Amino acid sequence: VFALCAGTGALLFAEPDGQPSLAGDWIGKAKYKGYDMSGEGENEKGKLPIQVEFLQRGSYLYAAIYVEEGPEFELEGQIGGGHFWLFGETEDGPMICFGHVKSKGRKIKAHLQIAEGGWMSDVVIQLKRAPEPVMPK
Repeated sequence: VFALCAGTGALLFAEPDGQPSLAGDWIGKAKYKGYDMSGEGENEKGKLPIQVEFLQRGSYLYAAIYVEEGPEFELEGQIGGGHFWLFGETEDGPMICFGHVKSKGRKIKAHLQIAEGGWMSDVVIQLKRAPEPVMPK
């Protein structure tokens, strides 16, 4: 099952639960807060542009997250009924992301938490479908 997305001309393939597939490229912004859990350093906050590539097969979901001047994060999880969770690991700790799809499959809002050694980051992500592929090769 598929439909043409008004405004972008992108094909949206529906998954078995009737929700549009997230597969493809997404762009948006990330607002983050970083906490030094040792109490010896300073906390940080800011905003960054973000790109995400999703791969989806049924309820299985994979995400490659690209941030400016930062590492690439890879997470895997599940999606159903427009809600998803993803899990991954950095060299120093776990990452968990949870979110939901909005606007008939055209927007995503998610929360990503990353624990690395004595540092914890809380990231709010807002995405929209990219008008054309934008992921680095």
